[in-house]
Amino acid sequence: MALFLAGYGPLPAGAGDWGGQVSLTVASDGEVPLSTKPGVRLPLRTVEISQKFWLLHPGLDMRAPMGEPIRPIMAGRVKMAEKSWFGYGNMVIVTHSGEYESLYGHLSKISVTKGQEVGQDTIIGDVGSTGRSTGPHLHLEIHENGKSINPALILGI
Repeated sequence: MALFLAGYGPLPAGAGDWGGQVSLTVASDGEVPLSTKPGVRLPLRTVEISQKFWLLHPGLDMRAPMGEPIRPIMAGRVKMAEKSWFGYGNMVIVTHSGEYESLYGHLSKISVTKGQEVGQDTIIGDVGSTGRSTGPHLHLEIHENGKSINPALILGI
């Protein structure tokens, strides 16, 4: 059954899974073992979700230290690397093979240019607090065929 709110349209995929905390088990060496989908990586060295995906927030906010390097979740080509006028501040959008795009918002620094090919180890920018932001974090959105989907479903978190 699709839920529809007047003026907003149907809920994005996975939008019913919001609120609460993410529980992770820490291994003895201090590393957190996470499993993403094949070919997908976490964009940050550590993951601390400060705001989940829901109807009016079509992405995940990941709290991180100012200046921490950000890498793309999958290899691809940079579609956009500029200051956004829609609250994202400095942002990068990467188009991936197939039907996926990923958006990285609130960056303190952009390290790539439009049209650039990026691998999973390419630093695309640094964590910041530009745009409509209350502190340093990465805002990550994933779009599948133009539709926002819950990044946690792809990242396995």
